[in-house]
Amino acid sequence: MKITCKKCNETKEAEEFQWIVRGKSRKPVLNSRTCRSCEKENARILYKIKKENPKKKNETCHNCGKGGRLVCDHDHITNEYRGWLCEGCNTGIGKLGDTLESLEQAVAYLKRVEKRNHKLRIAAWFKTNSKSETNDKNNIAKNSNSSIGNSDKEEVKDI
Repeated sequence: MKITCKKCNETKEAEEFQWIVRGKSRKPVLNSRTCRSCEKENARILYKIKKENPKKKNETCHNCGKGGRLVCDHDHITNEYRGWLCEGCNTGIGKLGDTLESLEQAVAYLKRVEKRNHKLRIAAWFKTNSKSETNDKNNIAKNSNSSIGNSDKEEVKDI
């Protein structure tokens, strides 16, 4: 079987890629679409970037400010260091394609959805509150009606 490396775009034999065993069937599954030689080159580049830009003690994520386990973020095209990020921020940015355009597109989507959801929340709030106000008025009316002329019954209940 032949596979094309996503980094060098060369088509290579399956043995040139990293495989892992998963699941009950214990069948080997392709771990990465990057060939071993490109993986080695990536590791060498990342080592050099980390050496030139060491993580400071008590460093926090350069994106969200959280502490904890940080990873070295770099541009995968230019190999330029960008900063230290928490795994969540690094993975999120990577999954969105590592481009400003894709991140802006995601922000625009969230804004559209938030606007729609905000309108739905307001409508639901009014619907819920108008029902409770109606129920409150009905309860007040019932209580006031039942207490008029029923004071003898209430006294009997108390005894």
